[in-house]
Amino acid sequence: MISPQAEAQHQADEFNHRYPVGTLVFAYPGCRPEDGTGTRLVTRTRTKAQLSSSGDPVVWVEGEGAYICLTHVDPVAEDVWKAARAAEKPVEPETARESAARLSPEREAETRKHIAELIYPTYGQRDTERTLAIADAVMPAVRAALLAELAAVRAERDAWRDQRNAVFATNERLLIQVDELGQARLHAENEARAAKREARDELTALRALELGDPDDRVSATCADPGHPTWLRAQDDTRGCPWCRVAELEAERHTTNEALSDAAEQLRRDRDRIAELEHHSTGPDTLAAWLFQRFYLGSEPWERLDEDNRSYWEHEARAVRRAVARGGYKTGEPVR
Repeated sequence: MISPQAEAQHQADEFNHRYPVGTLVFAYPGCRPEDGTGTRLVTRTRTKAQLSSSGDPVVWVEGEGAYICLTHVDPVAEDVWKAARAAEKPVEPETARESAARLSPEREAETRKHIAELIYPTYGQRDTERTLAIADAVMPAVRAALLAELAAVRAERDAWRDQRNAVFATNERLLIQVDELGQARLHAENEARAAKREARDELTALRALELGDPDDRVSATCADPGHPTWLRAQDDTRGCPWCRVAELEAERHTTNEALSDAAEQLRRDRDRIAELEHHSTGPDTLAAWLFQRFYLGSEPWERLDEDNRSYWEHEARAVRRAVARGGYKTGEPVR
């Protein structure tokens, strides 16, 4: 099932495929004619169709700042578009008589009355006929002045319309240039990525020349000229295995020496303990002495059970071992 966004994108792509920028259209910013009374723009597209932030397929047209949904844009033939454009443009008067016809009788009567009121104080109330006659005499000049002013206003309107259309055309060109620059940038980025991939493949091939490239592995070398070339995976960042073997051998030698020294010291301690035990005379009282010296209770040594005596005898042996090696083991070196 196609998602709504995919369907909207398909509509925009189809519109762009069939109608290039600048297509003659009837656009309806509000509602369509069959849906109610709205504004119809006889215009042309000025951008490609695209998706709005709400996901609708839209396009921009000349004479309208906001975008319009494609459902409210109808491409039309050139003759239909020209006829609709001509119907929208008012017919300009060509002669003074045609211009005069554009002033309604009510407007002419109102203008005549104003002229009569302006000149009435000069001739007085008894000469009304003369006042109206003068008003009638100056009416053609007033009419011509009004029509000239109207023509100037229309000329300014047409100039502004032309300027607006020129701005729209400039915006259209800029939008096209921006789109072309974006396409060129994407093309350049794709070419750069392709070139990078080709360079990487060539480098991999060169590295594999010495030993080939079995199982996607590449050859590697060490700074030590005495070590041979080896194969490793492309993502393997470990160093030279021969250098690592040398490091492990040196570490093993050091460990062996330390173990030998410890074993020798253990033998000396054991011999010293045996010597002390051999030369000792009389009963062993060190355990009893330790008990009497450090035990806080009142029970005598003779009444201790086997478990407690074993504990103090173990402590006595520890003391003898310490005496044999010249002191107790501590975390800090003896100074």
